Order: sequence, then C-alpha cells, then structure tokens
Amino acid sequence: MLKVIIADDEPVIVKGLKKLIPWEEYGLSIIDEAMDGKELWKKVTEKKPDIVVSDICMPEMTGLEFMARLKQEQIEPQVIFISGYQKFEYVQEAIQLGAVDYILKPVLREAMEGAVKKALLRLRNQERLEIFREEKNELQELLARLNSDNGYAPEELYESFCNMGIDYKGKTFVGICFYLDDKRKKRLEVENYKKAELIKFSVFNRIQNFFRDNKKGVPMKREEDCLYILCMIEPKEKGTLLSDYVLPVLDLVEQEMKTELRSGVGSFSEKASDLGYMYKSAKFAYEMRYFLDRKVICADDIHKKFTDSFEDYERLKKEIREMLVTRRPEVTEKFEECIELIKNLHYGNRYAVINRCILFSGTLNDDLKAYGAAFGEDEKRQIEFMEKMRASITYDELKQEFLDYYGLLTNQIASRAVLWENPAIAQVVNYMKAHFEEDINMRKMAEMACVNSVYFGALFKKTTGRNFKSFLTGLRMDEAKRLVITTDLRTYEIAEKVGYQNTRQFTEKFREYYGCSPAEYKRKLTEK
Repeated sequence: MLKVIIADDEPVIVKGLKKLIPWEEYGLSIIDEAMDGKELWKKVTEKKPDIVVSDICMPEMTGLEFMARLKQEQIEPQVIFISGYQKFEYVQEAIQLGAVDYILKPVLREAMEGAVKKALLRLRNQERLEIFREEKNELQELLARLNSDNGYAPEELYESFCNMGIDYKGKTFVGICFYLDDKRKKRLEVENYKKAELIKFSVFNRIQNFFRDNKKGVPMKREEDCLYILCMIEPKEKGTLLSDYVLPVLDLVEQEMKTELRSGVGSFSEKASDLGYMYKSAKFAYEMRYFLDRKVICADDIHKKFTDSFEDYERLKKEIREMLVTRRPEVTEKFEECIELIKNLHYGNRYAVINRCILFSGTLNDDLKAYGAAFGEDEKRQIEFMEKMRASITYDELKQEFLDYYGLLTNQIASRAVLWENPAIAQVVNYMKAHFEEDINMRKMAEMACVNSVYFGALFKKTTGRNFKSFLTGLRMDEAKRLVITTDLRTYEIAEKVGYQNTRQFTEKFREYYGCSPAEYKRKLTEK
C-alpha cells in the first residue's frame, strides 16, 4: 500500500478527508496526520509518505514554504493542496513548485478522487514497473562513457563493439526512437495502467527482435515511454531508411498488436564515436512530437525560426493589455499572434512553451485587475485553463485552449463594458447581487433606475443579455446550490435565505435548474 499523510489545522477537516473517499481501493493507506506545517515536515521526513494532502495555509509553515523545502531537500511526495479560499497567486506558485492539484473547500469527493488519480499516475511514471527499469547492458555503458569527458579512443571503441558482436566498419549510423502515440498511451493508462505498461514492454521487445533478426540495429537505450535503436546500414541505404526499416516496424506493430506506433529519427553519422550525438538527435526528434503531428519525425527536417525575440513578446504583451482595456475587437488576432510567437521562441521545448503561457496568463490577469477589467470569478476559470494547458498533449491542443479562453475573456470584458456604459443598470445589477434574498421586483428596480417598468425591462435585457426575472432567479439558484453543497440547512431554510417564502415553489425552481430537488442533489453528492 502507498502511504498518505493528511494535514490541516482543523481536526474536523482531517476527519472528513479520511472518510471522503475509499483510500484503500486506490491502494492507499493513511499512516498519519498533522495539525501544523512543522509537524507535517517532521512526519514527512520521518515516514516518507507517497502522497501528502494538506491545507495550503497551515500555521508554523505554509504549504508553499513546505513545497519549496521539499524541492530543496529533494524529497518527492505527491502533494495535493486544499484551501478555504481561492487566490490565483497561491495556485500558480503551488503548481509551479510541483503540486498535483489545488482543491477548494468544501472538498467534494469527485475533486479529491481526480487529484488522487493524478498523483498515482505521477508516482507510477516515476517508479515504473520493474519490467521497465533501464537495462544496464554494454551498449548503454558505452553510451554513458561517450557522453562523459572520458570518451573512447577509436581502437577502444572498435574493440568494445567487437565484444558485443557488432561489425561497424564501413557502416552509416543513425539513432531511431520508437514510442506509442501519446493520445493512445494516455487512454490506455487511464483505463488500466498495468496493462499499458505490459503493452509497451511487448511492443519494445518486438522492435528489438525486428532489428536483431535483420542484423541492422541494437537497442541503444530504453526509457519509460520510448525505445532507442542504434541502426547500422550501408551508406547507400540512407535514402531508403524510412521505407526499408522505420515504416515496416510501425506497420508491423500496428498489425500484430493493434497499437499505433510513432518514430523520431536522428541525424546520420559515418563515425561510431558519434554515438552520443546520434542518441541526442533522436531524442530531439522525439521531443518534437508535441509540435509536429507526424507518424515519423526526422531531426534533419526540423528548422527553427529565429525571426522573433523576447523584445517582440514584451511589446505584444503590452499591446494586448492595452487593446483589452480599451475593448478593441482586433485583440483576438493579437492572441493568435502571441501564441505563435511563444511557440517560435521556445520551439522544441514543450515545457518552456507551457510555462510561458502560464506566465503570460498570470501577468495579464494581474494587469487587468489593476485596470478593473478582471474580477475574482475570472480566477477560477484561469486556474482551470492553466490545468488544461499543463495537460495538453500537443501544441495544437494548447493553442486551441489558449484561443478559446482568451476569446471568452474578450467577450466577457466587452459585455461588462456595456454594463459600465449603463450606470443605472449597473447600479441595479450590483444591488440585486447584494440583496437577491429580499422582495425584489421589476417595479422597485425600475424606480431605482429612474425609468418606467416597460422601458426598464427592455433596457435590462439589452444590457445584461437576460430578462429581469431570469437574471434574478439565476442569482438565487447559484446561492441555493452553494448552500446545499456547503451547509446542512434544511430545504425550507435555504428557500428563505435565497428569497423564497414558498418552499414548494423554491423546490420546483431548483428542480427546473438542476434536474432534481435540493435533497436529491445533496444525496448525490454524498454518494459520489
């Protein structure tokens, strides 16, 4: 069983978390708990848990201080943070420090289970199954030696190859990386992680056998998700490498194992002493899969543009901020220009692109808040957006998330601008948000706006996009759902708190909104 420590300065929260999900079903055992940050640090260093679930605002040592210290001491449990309030800066820093997830209180079972699954996937990726531990064969030792300062002399190299039964004289060398399609691999791991590992093991063994049987290559290195082959061919075969050796392997695996395989091909060399370079160029081709949706990626076909600079990025970022604040519609095109510029700046480095997008998002949000163009409600969407970027498998996925998010944000800022341009309606909306539980009606609100009821109704809908009654009901139902989730109030008590004197009328409206009664909604949450 994997070990878990839960930390919160409120004992009732710790007790609730221990009962929230069936930890044992996930192969997890809660071995201890802590009431403050120092106690948590002491128990983590002593008991070496695999997963830590902690409030981010602990006394004695905050969650962020705890994460920073873990990193400094190179201790690597998977950390899931919980918090009673949402602050984007905390979320951003926690994730940058390596936290698995950030969950808002009250913690729902579904959210915790999702975070635990993420943590388990990370742990398995770190530890790997025994069958995927790197093989310490002679070729790997040779590779390590060639990449160190103590390289082999040509005669030593020849002797080393001969000892492995490899005749490399007169050959052309190239490193080839084989790997499962990322989307297919992700689906397999979600369905059954152990099965996914066994499939990889079988696939990589089949590839090794193919090159061994054809006497054209040997395994150079096996990593968690890919296999590197050192391929040795006649110089005249360089032009037919893909058709003779790479594509046949991909087709073979797909036919025999019903698994989509892809490949990254490194640069050619006539010297066996370039073994380290061949491995690195094949690895570079493999890393380019984030940017290029190709069955085979060849390192020699990749060319980076050097037309963009970080000065261009800063200029564009400033331009976007100014266009958003002044509500210029052409800002949409600038977002597309921005994501392409970020790609060009960090082309070939997936993590640099993602981190740059996260940094852009954080600084832009701070700027918009300073100008009064962003609100607290935007931060939740921003956190979700950040998680989607981190989870993106390809650059195209990242780009689409980026454009969708900022397209929505642009529209929201524009709609808020309409509200600002109608101060009478803005005053009414703010009043409704603060007093929705009171006896509010259109006549009273029209008087507040100093217009007649008929004109008020038309103006309200034009400004907010919703009619008065629908807008008021939406405010009440949002609060009702929050109270159902976070309190133990009875249905009639919730009805009164959101402005309904008739409990039956409230229940019917709640059912209309959420598909069930408040009591049924509460029961579904506890059953999850």
